[in-house]
Amino acid sequence: AFPLAKAAAGRALELDETQGEPHAALGLIKTVFDWDWTGVERESKRAIELAPSSADAHLYRSVYLVWMGRFDESVGEARRALELDPLTLTRRVQGGWTLYYARRHDESSAELGKVLELDPRVAYANMELGWNYAEKRMYPEAAARCGTALEQAPDDPTILGSCGRVLGLAGQRRQALDLLARMKRMSEQRYVDPYNIAVLCDGLN
Repeated sequence: AFPLAKAAAGRALELDETQGEPHAALGLIKTVFDWDWTGVERESKRAIELAPSSADAHLYRSVYLVWMGRFDESVGEARRALELDPLTLTRRVQGGWTLYYARRHDESSAELGKVLELDPRVAYANMELGWNYAEKRMYPEAAARCGTALEQAPDDPTILGSCGRVLGLAGQRRQALDLLARMKRMSEQRYVDPYNIAVLCDGLN
């Protein structure tokens, strides 16, 4: 899908280079598909310059900044995205993700807790809470949150992999191995990012 997205963003910029959203989209593509860090820096800054009120522009730059280890800047961009669009829960989930990687686990947990107060069905909020609890060695709480996430999204490879990791760290080795076997079976029928399998194996040491 990314080559199609890249072509669409490029066509949009051919039609009007002054629109911020295509620059933002291109910046995200350069982050997660091309790994073109110079290009991301250029496109994400240009997107915010042209569309400072675009929540997407700030959110996509936040993702790039996490990958670069520039966590304070990333948290700032994620918070700006939330200020601009406070009603979309995915913005708040992304803020929790950013704070997790910044190792600000209490703040991340608080942000994710707000998501679940508004909608307890958001599987990624439960999953990321599990990550935070695991980092704090609160393994029963971590396993419980991941159990909920797995019930809510039983076929999501990201949740299977990262919650399998949490279960492994929590000493629930059999359950983690069951998830690993499920992911391997799933990969015979559809694409499963090997990263998610590696994450689970990390939890099994």
